[in-house]
Amino acid sequence: MRAAKGIESAVRAALLAPLVWIRHGTLYPSRVRLPGCTHSLFIAPRDPRARKKFVFDAVRGRVSLPLRFWRASLERLRPAYAVDVGANFGECLWGTCYPPETRVLGVEANPEIFPFLERSWAEHPDRERIALAWCLAADEVSEAASFYVDRRWSGSSTAVAGLNPGHQHKEYRVPSRTLDALRPPDLPARFTLLFKMDIEGYEPRALRGFQETLALAERAVGLVEFDEGYLRAAGESPLEYFDWLSVRFGVFTLQKHGEGAALRRVARYADLPRPKGPGRPIHGDLLLATPSTPLAELLPPGWTLQP
Repeated sequence: MRAAKGIESAVRAALLAPLVWIRHGTLYPSRVRLPGCTHSLFIAPRDPRARKKFVFDAVRGRVSLPLRFWRASLERLRPAYAVDVGANFGECLWGTCYPPETRVLGVEANPEIFPFLERSWAEHPDRERIALAWCLAADEVSEAASFYVDRRWSGSSTAVAGLNPGHQHKEYRVPSRTLDALRPPDLPARFTLLFKMDIEGYEPRALRGFQETLALAERAVGLVEFDEGYLRAAGESPLEYFDWLSVRFGVFTLQKHGEGAALRRVARYADLPRPKGPGRPIHGDLLLATPSTPLAELLPPGWTLQP
């Protein structure tokens, strides 16, 4: 399977190489522009994930589902506060401009990636309202939390030891902070909150450190990764975590649908869509909306709510 994926990646790179060269003047750009953006962001030119998401997908005009969610929610909700946890090189964070009333926080624990976020921040048109935090989002404060950088695929870097066995990891000691502690002190009362989390099984701990902010928000909409295997490796029960989410939010699955997305309400863990094949874990993104959020009224054009 791994060999087949390697061959597929090599073929894709060869086919797209002329388009990459025409756009960037090099096959390994360090500065790119995502579809729909008027500004650039910086990447490590030989990072495999960066090349796929920011170079190859971009020349094909592809916009990922998380970026669709981020852009559409900003336009529709016009939140006072937007938080991107596990920003990586900043596909969502830098993949749009922000409403003038929106304050933004980008959180990334990978010390090899964070300098690229700082370079992108310096050129973003809304940088005065964007703050960056180099730390692990967690439910406790520490000055030396373990973080494991995946040298094969930066998006799989994690605070969970032993995840993705067989990959080459490098351990760093990084600070951990609660998202509540990083919240700006001068947000308006009863604000609207938008958030995204993709932190490889550490989402429950980040959310436990986000409870005060969620309680203060009048309405909140978020996108979180849900992976059974990652959650178990992090010592979490996927069932208990889902039940915890469903008490606090309306929980929806989503998938690409034309230029938008299709959402489906999921009330029980047993109703989460399972991949084909025995033993394969549930893996996907969940959209979360607080009960005070009339989701059907807030759906962007092209987004549908399935029965």
